[in-house]
Amino acid sequence: MNQVPPQLQLQESPAMGERRARWGYGYQDKIATERILNLLRENLRAGAIIFEGVRLADLDAGRVDDFVLVWRNKVEGNSIKWSREAAPFNWGELIGANGLLKELADGYQRLKNRWPGKDVSVRLQSNRPPSLEKNHAQLISTFSVADFLKDHWSIGPTIHDSDEIAEVWSKISMHVGLSGSDFSNFIKSCNFSL
Repeated sequence: MNQVPPQLQLQESPAMGERRARWGYGYQDKIATERILNLLRENLRAGAIIFEGVRLADLDAGRVDDFVLVWRNKVEGNSIKWSREAAPFNWGELIGANGLLKELADGYQRLKNRWPGKDVSVRLQSNRPPSLEKNHAQLISTFSVADFLKDHWSIGPTIHDSDEIAEVWSKISMHVGLSGSDFSNFIKSCNFSL
């Protein structure tokens, strides 16, 4: 096997690393621009100024800081996750050790503290779809991410949930560090565009 001598190996320059990072921001910028233009169109159609502004890289928003939209009565923090491979999100990525739902819950709490009196929501948007697979080795083996998000997320936890569904909600609650009405309010205020 031929080896390339170390002096001839390509080294990534700092400028190239910055360009690669910027490519990921391109998706972020596109999503933010589309959302803002649609909100402005809605304001024009309604004949009212409801949308007030956008905060980019909002340090007060934790991990939902990619852009924060501000209306008269509400605030929405956005986390954009772009991936060239667009592999499906699995349960480990959502509620594992570094799970995205914990980041969304933290951002939700930070925005609630920063903007008292306004309704707060958070959104995870990605070019990655939710996983359709169920696997006995996953953190949640009874539901695929896609099925749970489609069938149960928008409803949130209820007293009528089966034991299987209640167990999933319990695992999510433990992961995000919220319980009771705080947890239910977070679930109602957490949206996915996958």
